[in-house]
Amino acid sequence: MKKKIVALLFCVLFSLSASGSVFATGYTLTFSPPYAGSFRNSGTGAEADGQLTPWIQPSVATTPTTYFLVVDPRTEGDYSQITGEKVPATGVVSNVYNTVRRSLTYYPNYGGEGHRYCVGAYPSYTDFLAYTAIGNWEP
Repeated sequence: MKKKIVALLFCVLFSLSASGSVFATGYTLTFSPPYAGSFRNSGTGAEADGQLTPWIQPSVATTPTTYFLVVDPRTEGDYSQITGEKVPATGVVSNVYNTVRRSLTYYPNYGGEGHRYCVGAYPSYTDFLAYTAIGNWEP
């Protein structure tokens, strides 16, 4: 009986680790025309774990949207606090319209343990109707 419990526990732990982190952060971003000024930031930063495996996964299908991670503007020592710029930390993933998980790739010198990031996004096309993108992500 003890071996069965240990085997069951091992299977549960393995399935959790295989499916990715259980500590994903949610985002809700609302976009409204016009295209100029439509960039949105999740506003909720999350700390990178140093594994360099960031991803984004919408929960609902939406208008095609371009996603990337930006440096959390509240990060101490980050110059975007002064300039107001959005500092990208990953390459973009364009035309995301379904619920498939997408991997992101950090630029050099980003993604290390202890650094904080937010989701940045904007509509992939200039002509769009108002919509809300909802999903999960992990730095």
